[in-house]
Amino acid sequence: MDEASKALERSSAARGGLTSGRFMKELMRQNQGMASEEYNNAYNRFNADRDRRFGRLSQIAGVGQTANTQVAQAGQNYANAYSQNVQGGANAVAAQAMGQAGQRQQFIQGAASLAFCDERVKTNIQPVSKEDLAEMKSHLKAYSFNYKSPIHGSGDYVGVMAQDLEKSKLGKTLVYEDADGVKLIDLSRVLMLFLATMAEG
Repeated sequence: MDEASKALERSSAARGGLTSGRFMKELMRQNQGMASEEYNNAYNRFNADRDRRFGRLSQIAGVGQTANTQVAQAGQNYANAYSQNVQGGANAVAAQAMGQAGQRQQFIQGAASLAFCDERVKTNIQPVSKEDLAEMKSHLKAYSFNYKSPIHGSGDYVGVMAQDLEKSKLGKTLVYEDADGVKLIDLSRVLMLFLATMAEG
């Protein structure tokens, strides 16, 4: 502004109008124009700087929002995976239990069909002594009981224990273990043994 004012003063002095009203108007107009231009420049710089700041804050907020969304999604994925694993494990246990129960049921259902066998398919046929039968009967006791798990059965039962049968010579032939080590009684052999006791009457 000083340099522009000096130039205007020199120009007016050369024309002999340094103290004229025209010179003062031109000087005011020049100063106002420069002030207005500089104000606009300063205003534009302020807006540009503000936009840059808001832009950075918006980017930071966007990063935070994205991170929050990713964390929430990761938590949801973990919860879903955990739930599926738990459900899958429960289904596997249930399927295994049902499979074992089905095998036992098939065995029981098939026992009757295996109980009666033709003499022609047998070998090493030997008579059973009354002493062996009496020895087995001496170890047998009748019990009433309930199963711990519905897999094996529900309600009230009356029967014998496989461990008692194993104490006798003949009883050992009736007991076997499944894959889980649970002792079972071969019902087809029990039926045939029962018929043998009747024959020995």
